[in-house]
Amino acid sequence: MAEENIYGNEIFIKMIGSERDPSDANDGDYEHLDQEICEAEDKTEKAEEKPKDVPEKRPRPVWPLYGLHTAGAALWIAVLIVIFFKSYNWFDFGRHKYYFSTERRSWTAARDACVFMFSYLAVINSVDEKNFINNKITEDVWVGLSDLEKEGVWKWISGESVDKSFWGSGEPNNQNEEDCGEIKKGGMLNDIHCTAERRWVCEKNSASSR
Repeated sequence: MAEENIYGNEIFIKMIGSERDPSDANDGDYEHLDQEICEAEDKTEKAEEKPKDVPEKRPRPVWPLYGLHTAGAALWIAVLIVIFFKSYNWFDFGRHKYYFSTERRSWTAARDACVFMFSYLAVINSVDEKNFINNKITEDVWVGLSDLEKEGVWKWISGESVDKSFWGSGEPNNQNEEDCGEIKKGGMLNDIHCTAERRWVCEKNSASSR
């Protein structure tokens, strides 16, 4: 392309096609020729360039990943804050610590809330423990008792059987399929629908570092 442009140049043709000796050309002729050659080369280079409509490969944006990492970090910070502040609401009894919630949830949600705090819904193994919990509550609360695994067979979350003397009079009566256990204000156990919303009691070992 460049060669074709050069030999199509009027001045070049004039210089080699005429009887005039090229040595007779003046400086202006050569300067004009040099300019024409440069322009022809520029056009050739532009013609060989990649078309503008061809999409270029660009580095993958990192902001979505950054946002994900930020959200994850924020979540963990929130979790740690909750655990840190709630650690002050635990009460010691024997070799265990107990947390008494101030909000109300279903039995399943209460169970999960305890797990979230590295604990479990309270398991009552003695009269003293039952009395301790009763003295701390002002209303009926969830404990880790249910017959969800097998109808009519009441067990603590730990897998232990419940002391029948802990039940209130006529309980458990399974009225309308009541499958979860609460301790009523007064210290006696009662069966109730798992979807009912109650405060709850979490329990964990005193030796727990969390």
